[in-house]
Amino acid sequence: MSRIIGIRHQVKKTVDGEARPTQVTITTQGENPISYELEDESAEMDFLVGKFPTSWRTLAEGERPDESLPVHHIRTHGESIKVPSQYEGFRTGDRIAMVLGGSGDFFAYALSLHGEKIGGEVLRIPPFQLKSARGENDKDDDSHLLAELLQNQPNLFLDTTPRDRALIALRESYDQLEQARKDRVACEQRIKQAVIGKVFCNPEHYDAGTFERAYDYAKANSRILKFLKSEEAQLLKTVEAALEQFPIWTDVLTHITGCGPKTAARIIAGTGDVRRFETIHKWKAYCGVHLVRKDEGTEGTEFIFPRRRAGRLSNWNDQCRQGYYLLVQYWMKNKECEWGQKFLQYKAHFAERHPEVVIRGKRKLYTKGHIQQMATARTMTRFAEFVYRQWSRLEREQTAGV
Repeated sequence: MSRIIGIRHQVKKTVDGEARPTQVTITTQGENPISYELEDESAEMDFLVGKFPTSWRTLAEGERPDESLPVHHIRTHGESIKVPSQYEGFRTGDRIAMVLGGSGDFFAYALSLHGEKIGGEVLRIPPFQLKSARGENDKDDDSHLLAELLQNQPNLFLDTTPRDRALIALRESYDQLEQARKDRVACEQRIKQAVIGKVFCNPEHYDAGTFERAYDYAKANSRILKFLKSEEAQLLKTVEAALEQFPIWTDVLTHITGCGPKTAARIIAGTGDVRRFETIHKWKAYCGVHLVRKDEGTEGTEFIFPRRRAGRLSNWNDQCRQGYYLLVQYWMKNKECEWGQKFLQYKAHFAERHPEVVIRGKRKLYTKGHIQQMATARTMTRFAEFVYRQWSRLEREQTAGV
């Protein structure tokens, strides 16, 4: 008999060390739901392959554990040894309900891939649909709710396809690329500091241009730096190859002047899946290119572009926002392209609207620098809207089989 499994994935520990296990609820027709907690990634892998222990037995005197048992499946209590007696996990015919995007992407990838081999399914619901169905109820019941929704309203769920797995893989590749870049920059900084100490602490090196020559020589002869550069270049090739599977890159972003593979991957990987967002307004808020009320909690009509402020929530995705910002910085220097022209139009619009500098207390508003910032923000917002509309269109066309 087929089962429906609701999985609420969580990051296993908060920054304060609070345990947050992944919650699993298994429902079978005519039986009461059974819930389990997967405390770590090993437990998730056990569930994936159908080897998650649900009960244990104590070995008889002289009995030894099976050599094929993984170490974490053997429990010792003084002289007694316990091993699993029953297992649970993903089986043939199971249908798994999860949330689209978020921390559970990698687990969903593995479940989906394994499901194709054993005859199981992984379906995911957009977060806004789950939130609407949850209402005022506690999130801790989401695993039960997911299973119920898949049983009663399967139309709310989306199949996890090879394309979805490719998107998850792109996100992982880009994260590795960013980490490799940070490692390479850190290595260069370490070499620079070592060269500074060597040059200034040795009178024989007191000469104009000594530092630059010593720094270039140290970088050229650092085997660690060479390895990090090679790793970064290889990861970039992986990201570029992964991007070719996404129409938002091949049909749209590749034709935008200044939007190369790195920037496109930053935006696509940072977003995850455009179907997660119910409206364009929620998309812009996630990307950090929306407008917020100047004085939070008031009914004033003045809105400003968001930035980090003490006491205010800054819950946008920095990766996406930086991608849009870097694009505008490029268009500011290459004004002949389409979006460079749009930037100039927005700048002219704000300059015409605010021809005079306004002084409010200790602040000066609508200076040339302020106008530049306003035009930058407006360009970021309009381009993000453009990306959302194009990406959503491509998703609809793909779903309809166009």
